[in-house]
Amino acid sequence: MKKNNSVYLILSETNTGVGLAIRLLTNFHFNHSSLALSDDLDELYSFGRLRKSPFLVGGFIVEKPSRYLAKHLDINIRVYKLDLPAKEYKILKQRVDYYLANKNETVYNCFSAVCTLFNKRINAKDAFTCCEFVQSLLGYDGVSTIKGLTELYEQQLIYQGSYRNYLGLTSTAFVAPDQDYEERSPLLTSLGNTYTHIHTLLDRVVDARNHP
Repeated sequence: MKKNNSVYLILSETNTGVGLAIRLLTNFHFNHSSLALSDDLDELYSFGRLRKSPFLVGGFIVEKPSRYLAKHLDINIRVYKLDLPAKEYKILKQRVDYYLANKNETVYNCFSAVCTLFNKRINAKDAFTCCEFVQSLLGYDGVSTIKGLTELYEQQLIYQGSYRNYLGLTSTAFVAPDQDYEERSPLLTSLGNTYTHIHTLLDRVVDARNHP
């Protein structure tokens, strides 16, 4: 039996205030990118916020459908099927496994997220935006925006539309919320976590520049 070496690139129009702001600033329909290793999209791998609040604190995340479809919510997505050579697929899978094992050491690169608006990026160890994470796994360092990903993989598009429809869920089907994601920290805790996140990221940026 021939082994399946396909991965799935998912672009999404997330239902958050930050997602809306990104779409307005970039003038593009989609604001988030993820990768999946199977077409059921039961687990998506990306970099993003860990919880709804505080929104700046993030890192490597495993996204379940409930993150975006809680209760009766829905979002629009695009799905691209990318067929990789066996060697490239093995390397990609090893890198996903690395982040799964070391997710507590990862940091969402909010500095680079801002710089992307000016076609710049800020490098730091194990710190990415969602788009940078995807492109690093796929090996395309020259692509810095989600719109750029759509242009690169235009011919591999296999689905565009409702996330619920893709999963075979009706609009009335109830999806239990992801309790970890929905949990909101107290204000002082959120401020402390945000400070720690930014301080950690700044240290890594400085280290990357001192040791290129």
